[in-house]
Amino acid sequence: MLERPIVYASAAVLAQRIRQGRVTAAETLAAYLGHIERYNPHLNALVMLDTERAQTRARAADEALAHGAYCSVFNLSDHPAVSLPVGQSATGLPIGVQLVGQRWADMALLDVAEQIETVVGPWRRPPLVAG
Repeated sequence: MLERPIVYASAAVLAQRIRQGRVTAAETLAAYLGHIERYNPHLNALVMLDTERAQTRARAADEALAHGAYCSVFNLSDHPAVSLPVGQSATGLPIGVQLVGQRWADMALLDVAEQIETVVGPWRRPPLVAG
């Protein structure tokens, strides 16, 4: 079965493909820019297009993802994301949770994160392991 073109995939599918390394944020952006270039002259749907800034953000997201930054995909799509430490395993390993909010709803997401921190308590440094 053929995959649908990138520009027709949902945000969830795009995020999954980017996390899996099947496509980069820069490749995704290039596909969207090509789609815009093809159709916008007929539709006149875009008032302003900041291609340079979008490309810079896409490259930064790819670089951050390559270095293990899990929130970068959501930052690229303007969805706020936050990773919180919520405890430790029985062996002392840190346990965390990642929250993703609605687009541009940063303050609402931070409110939820604050409520979680109130319940689980502030972050505590894990004990050093002799090695």
